[in-house]
Amino acid sequence: IEGPLYEGGNPTCEVDGTVSTTSAMTSSKPSAWKRCEAQLEEACEALPAGGMVHGKTFDLFAAMSAVEIMEPLMDAGARRIQDTAAERKRVEKPVQEWRTEEICAVCDRWMVEEAQWMAGHTLAQSVFLCKFACQPNSADESPALRAYCDAARACDAFVHRAVMEGGMAGDEDFIVETFGLPLEVKEQTTQSLLARLEGAQKNATRPEDAPLKARLRFRAYFLEALDLLAQPKSAGCEEARHFLGKAKQQLRSLSEEVMEDNLNNAPGYAMHANAKLTAPIPPRAAPFKDAKACFGFWDEFLTALEEASRVHEHGSSLLQLQRWLQRVARTTPPVVPMAFAAGAMRLDLPDKLGWNTTKGLLEIDLLVPMDKVLETEKGREFFDEAGKCLTDHLVSCCSNRARQHRLSRRYLEDFSVLLNLALAVETERKEDIKAWSKACGMDPELAWAQRPFTSWAASQIARVQIMMLFKGFELDLYSTKEYCMLFWYLEYLLRCLLNAVKAWGEAYLQNNGFNSSGKVGTKANKKKGKSGTPWTSSHFDGHPLRETLAYEVLEIQALHAICQGLFQMMVYLEAVEKVIIPELPYNSERERFEQRFGCLHLCQSPVPLVYPQYLDTKAAIGKASDPATASNACMVAQQCFQYARSCLQRLPDSSAKEASTLDRVAASNLLTLRVLERARSQSTESWDSLCVSFHSSPGDNRFRTASVRTRQQTPQ
Repeated sequence: IEGPLYEGGNPTCEVDGTVSTTSAMTSSKPSAWKRCEAQLEEACEALPAGGMVHGKTFDLFAAMSAVEIMEPLMDAGARRIQDTAAERKRVEKPVQEWRTEEICAVCDRWMVEEAQWMAGHTLAQSVFLCKFACQPNSADESPALRAYCDAARACDAFVHRAVMEGGMAGDEDFIVETFGLPLEVKEQTTQSLLARLEGAQKNATRPEDAPLKARLRFRAYFLEALDLLAQPKSAGCEEARHFLGKAKQQLRSLSEEVMEDNLNNAPGYAMHANAKLTAPIPPRAAPFKDAKACFGFWDEFLTALEEASRVHEHGSSLLQLQRWLQRVARTTPPVVPMAFAAGAMRLDLPDKLGWNTTKGLLEIDLLVPMDKVLETEKGREFFDEAGKCLTDHLVSCCSNRARQHRLSRRYLEDFSVLLNLALAVETERKEDIKAWSKACGMDPELAWAQRPFTSWAASQIARVQIMMLFKGFELDLYSTKEYCMLFWYLEYLLRCLLNAVKAWGEAYLQNNGFNSSGKVGTKANKKKGKSGTPWTSSHFDGHPLRETLAYEVLEIQALHAICQGLFQMMVYLEAVEKVIIPELPYNSERERFEQRFGCLHLCQSPVPLVYPQYLDTKAAIGKASDPATASNACMVAQQCFQYARSCLQRLPDSSAKEASTLDRVAASNLLTLRVLERARSQSTESWDSLCVSFHSSPGDNRFRTASVRTRQQTPQ
């Protein structure tokens, strides 16, 4: 561009022979527009391959927010490239002239855009592309369409409210901004909306109206289920699952009828609508390519919503609630169902934990009467802090993996404060704990040696630390060079947690009068003060928490054995030089060790480990030049994987899916070691041709699976 930019109050721009007049700019100097295509083409040709022109303010955030122009899955503007005349004709067509197929297409398109929104797209670029969402009164000429659109907006309002109340507003996978668009349905209750949907179904009496009635039924089931889930207590959860089951049946029949062409040509939709409302937010990729993928998301969404509604059923013990959250989180459900679960926990956990009360899950977990603890200032402070830490941590388990990983450091700091408070309470109430234990038929010295408050706080810290390290594997944050140290530290943390859970189980059974035969002891035995025998699975027979306690121990044993086996396996492979491990690009192994585990030193218990201990453990297991020692590490690793499989086989049917994925990890690594040992015993040529690579385990990416291959083949 030559000369001043503007040479008049109303500059003009000529493109393809047409001249358009623009509004006056702030500059008072005259300016003129000139063509610059030739200069731009010359400048582009002068750019070398891989070069980029950018301003001084260009940074990493700008690079991560960049989109590939005109790529429909990345560039939101590409979705607006339409035949505007045909689009305007579809939008402005009078509703009374619509056929039933066109109304059904609007309903299906609304469901598709809802799926795009709940999977991470913006509300303005998805649901509110529909004219009847932005201008509800424009659908008054069709009572069925107006009833459907109002009910759909009410459903979206329930979803939006659940995400806000569940504390998921900061998540990367859901945008909560409404851009001032009318999401709430004013002056309409759920019951009135359901009555309108039912009336629309009764009025659809023609045979060709059957598809429309099916869509109205689905929306009615879904709306009623969301209304029941939004209630603060658990009264309506079972009924909500009933309606969700009906909605899933209706959804599967609808997905077979939907035609892609009908969706693309649905009347009332304008892709250029709300184009300027999303300017503050970078355009997001459309999560789904076609209607089939959207309806697949709906089926997954309703299934996850059913599972999230069971959060009230897992509140009989803190251990049950933690196990349920871990199991659900590993399935990576959509954010909205977990938002409903998080909102329910925020309302119910303070009462269930016994926060500010003397009866609750904290008293059950600590095995100490809280009315005695609350008599002192330190006891009340510990109780309040424990309730806050547990509520925040358990609710955060409903968010995505990246958010959980980021918040882990904060919860470690909170639980380290709680550990100090627990030590102060035990010091202050030592004699009371002994006296209470004796009155309950427990050995006072044994009860004191178990240190109920500090042991409980240390076990909670170990759970957070284990979760944080596993989340790093799930997020693929680690280099292959770090696997050995990570599995070594995880083996230590799982061993600490296993000992704490076993001690807790023994103390719990003593408190409830159980003996080694698995039956409740008599009152005479309690008065004599007989203590329980060492922990065995038979202790839990006949007790409500029998399965939870026994299977918790079995699962921790399996995880511990797998981590120990992977550590021994890494040491063995490094010793025989069969695994290619790239060097760390920016820092040494010691520095990376301190970076990964430095935040664990915030807590006094479990006792933090240091880098020299890691080196000493590796040196004690095997030496690179000693084949006998290396073979011994291989044999120990195989025994660990076999033991893990035996533990997993004893898990109940309710944990069959989790057990099968863990069993696959142990079996795959066991097979790899056996193949290597067989090749080593056969011939030098076959042994030299093999190498090992690690990759994420299918079904459970907390672990890594080794694959054997020849140096010129793909992994097997």
